[in-house]
Amino acid sequence: MVFDFSFFLVLAALVTGLVWLVDARVFRPQRQRRTGSAAGGPPEPILVEYARSFFPIILLVLVIRSFLYEPFRIPSDSMMRRCSTATSFSSTSSPMACACR
Repeated sequence: MVFDFSFFLVLAALVTGLVWLVDARVFRPQRQRRTGSAAGGPPEPILVEYARSFFPIILLVLVIRSFLYEPFRIPSDSMMRRCSTATSFSSTSSPMACACR
């Protein structure tokens, strides 16, 4: 199994963002109606508190890693044309200038 950090980073951003969004739209208004006040309500559940804390950080790391730090991904051998041992090199001095058949 190949460990793909980008996949887990996107998954963590989706899960924490969804937990935060569902709590903000559904469960927080229910908690506030039960207590009758917006400011002095019961504390948030620990899962919501962690999701709300980690979501901006995970999203920031995802954006930096995806667009600034590692903007490209090159597969190891799939992008290079292979030359067989029977191919002849052209007159240029570059080893990449081989005539592939």
